[in-house]
Amino acid sequence: MNAVSPQKTRRKKAVGRVMLVCGGLLAGLLVAECVLRVMTFSEPQIYVPDQFVGTRLQTGFEGMWTKEGQAQFRINSAGFRDIERKHAKPAGTFRIAVLGDSYVEALQVPLENAFWSVLESELADCDFSGQKNVEVLGFGVSGFGTGQQLLMLRHYVWDYEPDMVILLMCPHNDLADNSRQLTNSVVRPFFSLKDDRLELDNTFRQHPSYIYANKASTRFKVACINRSRVLQLYSRVRNGTGRTRTDDDSDSSSRNNIENICYVQPETATWRDAWELTERLVVEIHKEVQQRAVPFVLVAGSNGIQVDPRESVREEFRKQLGVTDLFYFEQRIEALANRKGITAISLGKPMAQAAQRDNLFLHGFSNTAKGRGHWNADGHRLAAKLIAEKLCDGIQPRSAPGESLR
Repeated sequence: MNAVSPQKTRRKKAVGRVMLVCGGLLAGLLVAECVLRVMTFSEPQIYVPDQFVGTRLQTGFEGMWTKEGQAQFRINSAGFRDIERKHAKPAGTFRIAVLGDSYVEALQVPLENAFWSVLESELADCDFSGQKNVEVLGFGVSGFGTGQQLLMLRHYVWDYEPDMVILLMCPHNDLADNSRQLTNSVVRPFFSLKDDRLELDNTFRQHPSYIYANKASTRFKVACINRSRVLQLYSRVRNGTGRTRTDDDSDSSSRNNIENICYVQPETATWRDAWELTERLVVEIHKEVQQRAVPFVLVAGSNGIQVDPRESVREEFRKQLGVTDLFYFEQRIEALANRKGITAISLGKPMAQAAQRDNLFLHGFSNTAKGRGHWNADGHRLAAKLIAEKLCDGIQPRSAPGESLR
């Protein structure tokens, strides 16, 4: 019998140790995966590049959202957080299209709790549409500015033959999202004013990040991340804490904080330009909707600090900003609506009154700061009720006598 050489023995031992380490790592990863799933940790990467609006939701994706709130969600085959919808409108149906950002996307709550979904039920209880069945469709994507919502309308929404268009504006970040100078998210289409005309800039398509996101290798990597909670946690740690500006932290009361420009009159040329551009984009959406002979309703939402039921918290924030109230955004939107004959609904003040009356937090979740972030289920429900009350009362789009749309 041939004796086993010492070299072969050492090689076998080394291989055994490597296999043992690999087995231990694999077992550890499996345990970590199970633990994260039991803890309901989930932060999938659900956004994909889009040549028209910059970013869209990934079609057909299903998952759990736990970064803020907790809800199962599914993206339909058209890339919207909604049930499946056919382009052709069913007979006897009145369709409402709702444009907006993360407040319309509403990943933080179950789909049936999203305000536009609740609105559909609320409108069914009044004679809003005559004898027609009401459908409300959500076209929200997180981080969208008004310019992207205009492009969403042009490239995707009209295919669904809406009978009314609602634009929800978020006081917290819409101004910054429309301004290349103020936003941190530059891989998107931007509008600018040139010779008093809106000019579209689509150079984001040549941005390295956009090109990288379109690569097959990137799509494969994202698919792997979305199948593993361990990889999602690793991605979160690698890229930071995962917090976004849409969290509505209001953690700084400086007038120079970008998140606070909605509460004060613009003090710099950049802020004034952002306001002027935003207003022109709203007017352009109104103009395009009117050209289709479809009613348009502009809705101003709320920020957490505006509707915080704690008077001391609101007053401290207001004093530090040096303002008389926290509703400059709504006042300016209402003034624009009056000048241009746009039907507008401001939710901030009535939501604040309800929150104070009932000591109710309309923003925030059990896993986030109380009173901050997006609407929770109570916030969505109240927003839907307030919008429905106005629509059921028969508000109609107005015309500004003697004033043409720019």
